[in-house]
Amino acid sequence: MPVPTHVLAAIRQPALLYGPDGRIAAANDLAEALAGRPLAGCSPAEVVEIFSVRTPAGAPLQPADLPAAAALSGGAVIERPLAITATGGRRLEILATASPVREGDTVAGALAVWQDVTERERAGRDLRESEAKYRALIETNVDFIWEIDTGWRFTYCSPQIERLWGIRPGEMVGRTPFDLLPSGMRESTASTFAEIAADGRPFFGLEMGSTDGRGRPVALELSGVPFFSGDGALLGYRGVTRDVTGRKETEEALAALMAELEERVKARTAELATANRDLEAFSHHVSHDLRAPLRVIDGYLGLLLARFGPELDPDAVVLVGKARAGAVRAGLFLESLLSLAYNSHRFLEAEVVEPGPIVRDVLQELMPVDGDRRIEVTIDPLPPCRGDPEMLRHVWLNLLSNAVKFTRGRDPARIEVGGGGENEIVYSVRDNGVGFPSEEVSRVFDNFARFHNACEYEGSGIGLPLVRRIVERHGGRCWAESTPGVGSTFFFTLPAA
Repeated sequence: MPVPTHVLAAIRQPALLYGPDGRIAAANDLAEALAGRPLAGCSPAEVVEIFSVRTPAGAPLQPADLPAAAALSGGAVIERPLAITATGGRRLEILATASPVREGDTVAGALAVWQDVTERERAGRDLRESEAKYRALIETNVDFIWEIDTGWRFTYCSPQIERLWGIRPGEMVGRTPFDLLPSGMRESTASTFAEIAADGRPFFGLEMGSTDGRGRPVALELSGVPFFSGDGALLGYRGVTRDVTGRKETEEALAALMAELEERVKARTAELATANRDLEAFSHHVSHDLRAPLRVIDGYLGLLLARFGPELDPDAVVLVGKARAGAVRAGLFLESLLSLAYNSHRFLEAEVVEPGPIVRDVLQELMPVDGDRRIEVTIDPLPPCRGDPEMLRHVWLNLLSNAVKFTRGRDPARIEVGGGGENEIVYSVRDNGVGFPSEEVSRVFDNFARFHNACEYEGSGIGLPLVRRIVERHGGRCWAESTPGVGSTFFFTLPAA
C-alpha cells in the first residue's frame, strides 16, 4: 500500500486504510480504541455492524454507502456525516472523509478519516434551538423589536412593524426610523437621537408621537441599548418600540376623571362648609332663643311657688312642679342635641390619650354626694389610645352616667371598667343594673331609643348615639350585651397609641 503504517499512526483522528478488495488493511490506534478490538481484515459490512453506523437522523446505513466504498469505486473524495456507537455504548457524531489511494492511474485502496464532531453538532443544534426560541419570542411579541446601525438604518425589523405601519419587515431594512414619522417631526427626532448616539448611551422609556399606517395618531415608547465591536467601536442599537396609545388614552381619561372628582370634592366641601355654618347658626339660635326662654319659664315658675305657694291649691303646686320638671328636661334635651351636633362636625384633634385619669375624673363627678347609695367601682388597667381627649370624655361620661343611673335600685351597685388589645383597644363598661331586652341590642345606639320609663330613668335618648358618632369618627365601633335584671356591658374600640 502506498500509505506507510507510520503515516497512518501519525494521523490524530481515527483512520482506516482499505485495500482494493474493500477490507481494512490497517487502522490506527484511535480507530481500534473506538472499536475496542483489532479492525484489520474487516469488510464494510463488518464495519457497519461493529460501529452500528447510521445516518445522523438515525436511519440504518448500507455498507455500500460508506464513504470508503464510494471512494474505492468512484475514485473521488467523499465526505459524509454519520453517527456511530463506540465501545462502551458511547454515541458519537462524526464527519467521515474517504480519499482514494492511487498507484499510478489505478485506485489501490482508500483512506477513511473520522472526525469527531459530536460537540460541534450538539452546539449547532443548541444554537439552532436557541435561535428558533428567540425568533419565536420576538415574532410573537406585541412590541416592535429592531436593530439599527450607526447610520440609523434598520438592519432588522420584527413583524410587528407591519401591524403598526403596514410595512413588511424586509421593506424597512436599509431605511431609517425617521422615514416612519410625519415630515414635521423628522428633523427634531433625528437631532434627539444624534445626541444619544454621540455618547453611545442607552435610552429607556423615550416617548414620542407619530402616525400609524392609516394616518391615525399613535403614542410610542422607545427603549434601546448600544452594541459594540470587539475593539469598543459603536456598531448600532438594539431596542423596542411599544405602542402606548391605549395607555395614554387611559391616563388622559383618568386625569379628566380625577379633575372632575376634585371639582366635585371642592363643591361638596363648600356644601359641607355651608352646612356647618348653618349648623353653627342653628346652635347659636338654640342656645340663645330656646334655652333662654326655658330658663325664664323655670325661673318664673320657681318665683311663683316662692311667693304664692302657700296660697295655691295643692293640685296647682303639683302642676307647677311638673311644668318646671318639663322645662328642665327640655333644656337637657337641647343640651344633648347641641353636644351631638358639635361633636359630629368639630375637627378631631388626635393625640395619645390615657383613659384612666378621664374615667376617674368622670366617676368623681357622677358619684352621689349624700352617701345614700353604695357603688362599688373596679377600674382595670386601661391601655392608652389615640383620639381627641375632649370627645372621648363625652364617651366615658355617657357610658358611666348610664351605669350609675341604671343601677339606682341595686345595693350595692357594681360598675367595672376594663380594656385591652394591641393594634385595636377594646374598652368596656359593665354594670349590674336593670339591663334591657337582648333583642334590642341592635337599636340601643339609635337616636332617641329608650327602653325604660322616662319618669323612672330620666334621659334624652341622645347619649348613646353620641357615643357611637364619636367612636366611629375615631375609626372604631361599638356594641352592647345585656340581660334584663342582670345588667349590661357596653364595648367600644379605639386605635392603639
